[in-house]
Amino acid sequence: MLISIICFVVAFGATLVGSLSGLGGGVIIKPALDVMAASQLTLAEISALSSVTVFSMAALSTCKGIQRGIPLNLNLLLPLALSSGIGGILGNHAFTKAMRQFGESLCRNIQSVTLFLLMAMILILYLADKRCRPLHLTGKKKIAAAGLFLGALSSFLGIGGGPVNVVALKLLFSFNEREQVFGSLFIILFAQGSKLLALLFRGLPFSSAALPLLMAAGGILGGNAGSSLAIRLPKKAIRKVFAAAVLLVILILVVGFFKV
Repeated sequence: MLISIICFVVAFGATLVGSLSGLGGGVIIKPALDVMAASQLTLAEISALSSVTVFSMAALSTCKGIQRGIPLNLNLLLPLALSSGIGGILGNHAFTKAMRQFGESLCRNIQSVTLFLLMAMILILYLADKRCRPLHLTGKKKIAAAGLFLGALSSFLGIGGGPVNVVALKLLFSFNEREQVFGSLFIILFAQGSKLLALLFRGLPFSSAALPLLMAAGGILGGNAGSSLAIRLPKKAIRKVFAAAVLLVILILVVGFFKV
């Protein structure tokens, strides 16, 4: 019963912040469950639960954004999202192979250390963005390569990819804060959708059928609340939420290190 409550609360809180800031939620869910429920959930189960939750949230938030007329640059986002979906399959395959070769404990440590370094780098780049000149990437090959990398990295780490997407859309394609949020969620929809399809073919790793349903419900409720707030808040507020959420993830990762 306790694990069900933990999963729902984590899913709701993470996707509320994730849909509001563009983080997606998975980057919070993964380390939070590592700290709070690692003794009751396997690493593969945590990764799959994160994907279910983030996909549910991204689907709802993207649909709501389109209904409300938020512009999506589909000429750029569609090839980026499709290649990210392929990257998601490759990243999940790499994760499965790493689990078999290195074992769960070492893979968990690799994910945590990589995620810590990644989040620190993302925070620095995001806060120093005024000193960085956007690249304005064009060309199908370059866009596809960026999407492939984003999808593979997020799938391997089990995080959804929100923070990486936001920074990439900002620094590589010059998106503003609101465009970053909904563009990131659109990419997440494809990357996590492809990962879930791969899991369906290989077999879902859930010990209980109730957990993914609870996580999906939490993701939908949190995504609904967060996307509604994202419409109303000014761009500066969204920027602050993103930075605060990244700091929260770093803090959770530090707590996890000391716990281990």
